[in-house]
Amino acid sequence: MTIRNLFNIILKIIGIIFIKEIILKLDQLLSVFYYETMYQNEALMNVILINAAVNCIIILFYLITARLLIFRSEMIINWMKMDKDFEEKELNLNIHRSVILSIAIIVIGGLMVAEGIPELIQRWYAYNENENRGLIDQSKFKVAIPAINILIGILMVNFHKQIVNLIEVKRKK
Repeated sequence: MTIRNLFNIILKIIGIIFIKEIILKLDQLLSVFYYETMYQNEALMNVILINAAVNCIIILFYLITARLLIFRSEMIINWMKMDKDFEEKELNLNIHRSVILSIAIIVIGGLMVAEGIPELIQRWYAYNENENRGLIDQSKFKVAIPAINILIGILMVNFHKQIVNLIEVKRKK
């Protein structure tokens, strides 16, 4: 494995982490639109719309960055000259790049599940407490988002080979 290949793998892993952050930011964006329908105050609506616009800009930045890191990592390595100034050009690692990417995807998916379970339990408990008290709380949506994050994490773990093939499709051509 060369230094260039190692940096290529590292950049792709960072890109996958950006995709995870996009999924988490979608939670905030969807909740902004969900709560927008509840409030009729014009000043509060302006704050909600500004929050939605900022979240959209952040998600767009994350999307562009993830795309560059995953599909244009060679361009970034060339632009930043990351493989220069290394005495050794070869590393003695006998691990294929797809194995490293698979491990990274499994770890990130596992983290999404591990972070999502406590949040799901907490939101489910709050929802049940509000329901038992007779409070009208529209927090079913709040319970669904961690469940979706857990589902995406489980899908990442189960379909890591297909995700790696999607990431590596350009290199194979």
